[in-house]
Parts: sequence; structure tokens; C-alpha cells
Amino acid sequence: MRHQRNRSRAGVTLIEMMIAVSILALVVTATMETIGMGTASSRSVTTGVVENADLRDTGKRINNELRAAGGGRFDVVDLADGNSELTFQVPVTAAGVAGWGVYDRHLGGDEAAWNRADWSIRYTVVAGDDGDRLLVRQVLDDMDVVQRQTTLASDLRRTGPDPTGFRVTDQGDVWEVVITTASASAIGGEAGGMKLHVHTQN
Repeated sequence: MRHQRNRSRAGVTLIEMMIAVSILALVVTATMETIGMGTASSRSVTTGVVENADLRDTGKRINNELRAAGGGRFDVVDLADGNSELTFQVPVTAAGVAGWGVYDRHLGGDEAAWNRADWSIRYTVVAGDDGDRLLVRQVLDDMDVVQRQTTLASDLRRTGPDPTGFRVTDQGDVWEVVITTASASAIGGEAGGMKLHVHTQN
């Protein structure tokens, strides 16, 4: 009579354990890559939304200030890099006298400080600390010295068929203002930007 060995085992072999661990590692790796891609996509969308909101706010500010401009200083200069520099004045009432200058609530704590006769507003492009091109709003005193500077948009376009990031042109009865960023996450997944057509008072 032959004895048959009982081939049932209570455990798993080393090879079976290695196969199970390899499959688990592949599943974990795929899951982590999917989560990473989702996070990067979410970050990109969030950045695009913030950039678009910043551009909208910048466009509103430029539109409002330019619509008020007209009777005082109004200069557009083409810079060497193809960008524009726009300097102008808006109506103010300083010491009870109507005139042209700057109205900015960040200049002080009362109406007299907010209205500065003979001062000017300048929109221009400057280099940031990291080499980025920034659209800034500057408040200039009556000697054209910058008293306040605010960054309105960053990462302005610097390459391509039209490398300008900020351009102001006279279109007859309106001024065309174009702001273009280099960010791929801005408007529509390509270089973003906006175009305004503004009527001034003159």
C-alpha cells in the first residue's frame, strides 16, 4: 500500500509572497501618481483662477482711472523692450481747488492726503527680483519721484511674435490697452491676457 502525502499547506511560499508584494507596490505606485497628477491639476486650475481674477481687477482699475483722465497730463511712451509706459492725471480737489493729479486712498488717512494736485499715475513694466516682468502702478509726486508702487500683474509675456506684456495704443476715439501674461495656466490654458478699449475725457 502506498502512502499519499498530504500536499495541503498552512502557509504561502516565499515566491507567492514576493509576487503579492510586487503587485501591491504597483497598485500603490499607480495610486500615488494619480493623486499627484490630480494635485498638480488642481494647483494649475487654482493658479489660473487667481491670475484671471488679478487680470480682471487690474483691467477694472486701469479702465476706471483712464476714463477719468483727460484734462491733465497724458503721456504714452514706447519702452525699448516693446512695452508701453502710461503716465496720466485724474481730477482731484486739493485744498478746495479742482485740478488734476492723483486720487489714492493709500496715500494717507484723510481726504487732503488722498487728493494730490500735480501728482501723476504711471503704469509701466519693471523687472522683478526673479527676472519676471511685472506690470506696476506707480504714484509719482510733482517731481516725478515714485512715492508708491503696487504690482498689478506678474509673469508678463516676453517672447513670441509679439513679446509685449503691456501695450497702450491710440485707436482714434479710444485707447486700446493690452495685458498679456506668459503663464500657461491663464485664460484658456494658453498665454493669458486681456484687451480693453477705453474712452478718456479728452
